[in-house]
Amino acid sequence: MKKIIPFLAICFIVGMLVVPSFSNAGTYFVKDKSGNTYKVEYDGIVPCGKVVNIEGIGDKVINCQLCHLFVMIDGGLDLILTVLTPPIFVLVMVIGGAMIVFSAGNESYVSRGKDLIKSAVIGVAIMFAAFIIVEIAITALGFGKIEGAFNPADWFSVRCEIKI
Repeated sequence: MKKIIPFLAICFIVGMLVVPSFSNAGTYFVKDKSGNTYKVEYDGIVPCGKVVNIEGIGDKVINCQLCHLFVMIDGGLDLILTVLTPPIFVLVMVIGGAMIVFSAGNESYVSRGKDLIKSAVIGVAIMFAAFIIVEIAITALGFGKIEGAFNPADWFSVRCEIKI
């Protein structure tokens, strides 16, 4: 037990250093005052208040608007559910399975391994249920859209007007 705490601390620190490189709020469309629509690529979790490259216009600063809050929430949820959750879930399942396999007949290790696997499954179910609730709330507020049923990337997407 004394060896696992430093290992987990190192994994946490490395994860905190690596995860921001995976974050990407995505591609959205902005409108100017004359009604023209332009494509914008946002990098990072916070998608406003910085210089972005707008296709057809060039580099420009887009000030924060209410829509950016929902874009940020959607990007954060996507990061948590698609980048962080799967490897952590697999790691916990492997640890739980290893505890069962290497228990050598010790009933307490078998019980702890089963509890770990059960907790991981329940935790992932709660996370995805919370994702669905938040995305439905964003859609109900008029800032999101539910699209195609067969492509998970299209299930929920933020659709609100960002003005230049």
